[in-house]
Amino acid sequence: MTRSKYNIIFGGSDDSIRVKRVISGTSVVDLNSEYKAVRYFVWLGDGERCDALSIEDVKKFLELEDKNSLTAPFASCAPNTETAFCGGSLLTSTIVQTACHCLVTFEGVKDGFQLPVTHRVWENMYDVYPGAVPVKMASGVKSRHYIRHPKCTQHFETGKVLHDYALIVLRSPLLAKKILHAPVYTINALTQIWTESMAKRAICMELGFGRYRLTDTNEPEPSRSEFLRHGWVRTMDYEWCYNRSSLPAKFKEGRWNYSQDATWLCTRTLPGRGQHHAPGDSGSPTTCNNQSSIPCVITTQYNFCGGSLLTPKLVQTACHCLAYFTTEKDGFKSAVTKDVFENELMVYPGIVPPDIVDGVKSEKFFSHPKCKQYTSSKLALHDYGLIVLASELFERRVVPAPVYTIRTLTRVWTETMAKEAACLLLGYGRYRLLDDDHEDPTLPNVILHGWVRSMPYRDCYLYTTSDYTDAKKKWNYTDEATYFCMEALPTFNQYQGGGDSGGPVSCNNQYAGIVSYVRYKDKPRALQVSAAMSTAFSVYENSAEYRKSMLEANLGQDHLSKFDNIRPTSQPLHQYFYDRF
Repeated sequence: MTRSKYNIIFGGSDDSIRVKRVISGTSVVDLNSEYKAVRYFVWLGDGERCDALSIEDVKKFLELEDKNSLTAPFASCAPNTETAFCGGSLLTSTIVQTACHCLVTFEGVKDGFQLPVTHRVWENMYDVYPGAVPVKMASGVKSRHYIRHPKCTQHFETGKVLHDYALIVLRSPLLAKKILHAPVYTINALTQIWTESMAKRAICMELGFGRYRLTDTNEPEPSRSEFLRHGWVRTMDYEWCYNRSSLPAKFKEGRWNYSQDATWLCTRTLPGRGQHHAPGDSGSPTTCNNQSSIPCVITTQYNFCGGSLLTPKLVQTACHCLAYFTTEKDGFKSAVTKDVFENELMVYPGIVPPDIVDGVKSEKFFSHPKCKQYTSSKLALHDYGLIVLASELFERRVVPAPVYTIRTLTRVWTETMAKEAACLLLGYGRYRLLDDDHEDPTLPNVILHGWVRSMPYRDCYLYTTSDYTDAKKKWNYTDEATYFCMEALPTFNQYQGGGDSGGPVSCNNQYAGIVSYVRYKDKPRALQVSAAMSTAFSVYENSAEYRKSMLEANLGQDHLSKFDNIRPTSQPLHQYFYDRF
């Protein structure tokens, strides 16, 4: 089967009150452990108890002329587990997930519950250290901002915390050779993890730095461990957790709803081990069956768009794959680029079979500044988008999309519109129709390809404007039409389906466009017309003249800042056809 080598697819605690630190746990000997939680675990140090700066900051302090630039609270403390008071999980290089009660003080009482007051970061600027690095070698990062769950609250009599979630935004990225980010799962997988953990009494690992011994009175001894320790517990079933979590009786008096507020799972010690958390480990990850949940299974059924690999860290796709269309004005809906933190995508090379492929996470999204969607249809104008990857995508058989001069890009577009070129489409999009002539939502397990032909310029103009009576009043075809049209071949009846958007369109074996829009001419769907965004109008991304500039922008802090302002005018290209007609 034909494959394009630059095609890309996207596709709580124990019985009563919260418990905190591993008791009787054993040291984690290998910090490069197969237990991935060790590598995304972080620990929080109380900056107010800092008695020495880190070695790195001392060195900087001695080398700098302006000594005030590293004074507290920005200089990181030398790592000392005696200051550790909570743990967390590194979600991204600058975001840490932890427990709400680590970052708030509970005050007052209302309806039996205390309300949280989030700590001010300037008064409580905590240091965050990677758990996968030996303590004496670890470098910390200061906190910038604290965010707690809006429903976080504490039951006054029992001390139980509901919705005990929080985030820490760091002042700079937390970087170290061995650390990883916490895994990301689909909503279905997260739900499955919780239900299976409650139903099957999973074996779970807990880890932390602190109190690990008991005194003669059976209380946690206050000294902390100098080494990361881990221990094993097991989850309890839903009914047991409900019965134990609802004690005492006053906690059941209608002041909270277990179905809505119980967002935890319960664990208990294993017979003969006696290992569990103790004060200080709140917020740390709990991994069951060697996973924070079940792993995210790579499957084409999660595919929703395609793209083209421009460089090892840059993917070109359609704007509508990366944006929402919201506010309507003058017949158009404006595009709002998705937040990569809330909509993180995995990018996979299309040439590699799905059962052995490895993906790369997305780091930043860019939409064309003029991207918008015509309200009367799903036709998107300036439907260009870019994805910056978190790391480079390397695969032996993968090659970047070809780069052309601006003159060649122009020639490819004009010849495609003038000569009805044969064009190749490919992707993992929908490929079958149901009896009612709608697309079957099932996606293929292998990459598919099909052939279409480009339409003449005038036919494309008439087709994309004549069906909408107010179209010519709403937008200027000469300025806005950065696409070319394609139609299915009568005997082939092949065309793109849902999930193919953003993929490459190759005409006469040249990278000519990006799959964007589809509309059916007749019913049943025997013939179809679609639009592809031409690479002639994305010179910053696709031209040889701007490739060096694009790479330099991609390496800087302001990723691809020129993407928003370097655009060729479309009028000279359209004038070519106006002169002919």
